Amino acid sequence: MSAAMREVDVVVAAVGAVPATGWLAGSGLDLSDGVRCDERGRAADGVYVAGDVANDHQPETGTHQRFEHRMNATEQGRRAALNLLGCTEPVLPSRFFWTDVGDIRIQAVGTFPEGGELAVVDGELAERKFVATHSAGGRVTGVLGWNNPRQFTRARARLGTPRRKARC
Repeated sequence: MSAAMREVDVVVAAVGAVPATGWLAGSGLDLSDGVRCDERGRAADGVYVAGDVANDHQPETGTHQRFEHRMNATEQGRRAALNLLGCTEPVLPSRFFWTDVGDIRIQAVGTFPEGGELAVVDGELAERKFVATHSAGGRVTGVLGWNNPRQFTRARARLGTPRRKARC
C-alpha cells in the first residue's frame, strides 16, 4: 500500500456549519443564516456580532454572507470591540484563508456568491494543481488555489477586475 493510501478505522468529514442561534429566538434579531448585521457588524443598537454566526452585509454585492474561518473571526472581534467603544469602523472580512490537508494546500480569497462562474485560469484539475477564479456581475469576486501557492498569490491581484475568458 502506498504512503498516500493507508487503512484507517474512522474518517470524519465536516462540511459547513449550522449557526447556533436558537438561544436568540424572540430577541428581535434577524436570524437569517446566523445573525444578520450591517457592514459594521451591528445587528441592533448596541449589539455587534463576530465569528462564524455573523452574517455580514457585503456592500459590493448587496448580499449577506458568513465567513467561517479563524482569521475572519479574529478581525470581527476586534472591530466589534472598537465599534462598541464608539468607533465606526466597517467590518471588512478577512476573505483569505488556507488549509493544509496532508499533501494538499487549499487557498481562497474573496467571495463566491451563488450564480457566478468558476473558471480554471492556471494549471489543470486532473493534475491536482490549479488556480480558479469566481466571477459575478462581470468582475472577479474570488480566487481559489489548489496546490499552487505561487500562482494563487499572483491571481489574488485580479480581485475586482473584469473577468477574462477561461482558457480552453
